[in-house]
Amino acid sequence: SSGINAEYGGQQLKHKFALIRASVAGFIESITLSLDTNLLQDILRLLTLWFTHGSNPDVNQVLKQGIMRIPIKTWIQVIPQLIARIDIPERSVRELIHQVIKDVGREHPQALIYPLSVAKKSGEGNREIYASELLKLMREHTPQIVEEGTMFSNELIRIAISWNEQWHEALEKASTIWYNENNAKGMFEILSPMHKMINPEQDNPAAVLTDLEKSFNNANGRDLADAYELCKRYQQSDDPKDKEKKMLQVWDCYFKVYKKTQATISQLNTVRLEDGSPILLNEARDMDLAVPGTYDPGQQVIKIHSIKPSVGIIKSKQRPRKLSMMGSDGKTYTFLLKGNEDLRQDERAMQLFGLVNSLLAHSQTTSQQNLCVQRYSVIPLSPNSGLSGWRPHGDTLHLLIKEHRERRKVTPTLETKLCNNFCLCYEKLPLMMKIEVFEEVLKLTKGEDLADILYQKSPSAEVWFERRKNYTLSHAVMSMVGYILGLGDRHPSNIMMDRKTGNLIHCDFGECFDVSRDREKYPEKIPFRLTRMMQKAMEVTGIHGTYTLTCNDVMEVLRTNENSILAVLETFVYDPLINWRLVQVEDMAEEGIDHSEGRHYDAKYTNMKALEILQKVKKKLTGYDDITDQFLDVKDQVQSLIKQATATENLCQLYMGWCPFW
Repeated sequence: SSGINAEYGGQQLKHKFALIRASVAGFIESITLSLDTNLLQDILRLLTLWFTHGSNPDVNQVLKQGIMRIPIKTWIQVIPQLIARIDIPERSVRELIHQVIKDVGREHPQALIYPLSVAKKSGEGNREIYASELLKLMREHTPQIVEEGTMFSNELIRIAISWNEQWHEALEKASTIWYNENNAKGMFEILSPMHKMINPEQDNPAAVLTDLEKSFNNANGRDLADAYELCKRYQQSDDPKDKEKKMLQVWDCYFKVYKKTQATISQLNTVRLEDGSPILLNEARDMDLAVPGTYDPGQQVIKIHSIKPSVGIIKSKQRPRKLSMMGSDGKTYTFLLKGNEDLRQDERAMQLFGLVNSLLAHSQTTSQQNLCVQRYSVIPLSPNSGLSGWRPHGDTLHLLIKEHRERRKVTPTLETKLCNNFCLCYEKLPLMMKIEVFEEVLKLTKGEDLADILYQKSPSAEVWFERRKNYTLSHAVMSMVGYILGLGDRHPSNIMMDRKTGNLIHCDFGECFDVSRDREKYPEKIPFRLTRMMQKAMEVTGIHGTYTLTCNDVMEVLRTNENSILAVLETFVYDPLINWRLVQVEDMAEEGIDHSEGRHYDAKYTNMKALEILQKVKKKLTGYDDITDQFLDVKDQVQSLIKQATATENLCQLYMGWCPFW
């Protein structure tokens, strides 16, 4: 009996791998023969089979033979996925990935230089080693591009976040860990690398400090040296009273540094390259390196001609930099340089939006309306910094509404103040009382700010009509795409409006796959942002005309192309650089895992979580409604989603910073 079972199991396995080989061969044939430039879904399906079953000798043989037939430029659109697997444990799979990357590097080094630089800075053993090896091979045939790319990336990271900002943030984290948890070990883990950072000559005698870094050391060096010495004595001491005294002295020193960094940060509006990165100012001229995000294998390379000598600082929580460079085509290219932000998930989101735009362009219904998701370039530079394309006419809804109200002498936080007049502890109220207070505040305010902005900023009735139409259409497209992606945290600072066209542009894709719906504190009960202010800015029919019809059309396209959407999302959720985010932060804390560094959960657990997420997405794409527990047609599904997004009982439970009253 056991022998028969074993034989039957062996036959099943043989049959399974025969089907996988046939699938791999089919996808390779499809990619090779296709004249369509957008092959993303087929390539991603092939990658999924390759990464999952490529270690099987027969499958590997089919892959080896077939991959050689695929044009090298085809791989450019899936470089993030290939780079994410350069340290995959299965040797045969890894070697084939490396071979493809080497081929791309030989023919298209511009497309590979930034992604490989990020992998080299990952701080994860094997990934770092393999990325260094691949860069070394690239250096053999394109030394200039590799040298320039490495220098450019390192220097941008240097100005993305100053030593003052890094120390200010590190001291905030360390003080929380010490004063709230009494955790000296955790505190030292945060601060030890910071002390090492301000003394680079210990590891590299040739290290040269910039004027800004020297200025930081002149102002804080003595206090930090004293603090570091006291920390060492604290660790050596066994006397509890002595340890307590030492720690008080440590924090006296650190508090002085904290106050000085805070004062410096508040005064800093620009960074001169002369002070922050003289290398970038003097050496980043007439480079062979392409302007980030512009490389297209079919077009002439736009190279970096020069960098603007002054970098602006945007006054927001993360204080990103506004960086401009001149291209060899004579045009100015502007970017937002972000420190302390992992842009790799945003990069994958843009990949999905590219596919969605292609599907909308090929659909008869949506192509006539020119529907698309507004995209911009995203270029990660390291695991916690990167560049994103600057939208010259884009302002966040928060900024637009704030400025509009200030011009009219209205308090920007009017609704919050009214809410506090009713009850100081609104967020602690039971649901029924929250609904009552929420509705009272809505009665006392009009919520027409966005509609007024669109009207007042339009030079003529025709322009106003066009902008309002674009606003409604772009909002409808992103509502449906955002719902499928499970995109949360859509507060007014994460949505921009193009002042010239009226189109809405979404940014910050850190909370995808319903992470915000599942969080413990202030879970989001809404599928997308459709507040009163958003509705009133639409055409005269509000949500009942163009908005709903467009939502129906877009959802129809997404549901018809379910397999293509799932192909992109499948590589997204199984990506080892992304999937750690899918695990609840609370779960990680229980396991003692530091989620901020992206350390991975057990592969079995993350794969289980990924499968669960894909099942959720699949249900959305088949019309499953988790409230009625039924599968709905497109129109009913859209109506159900709009109902959830506008329900007072859902909106009133959101945190105040989300601005649900707006």
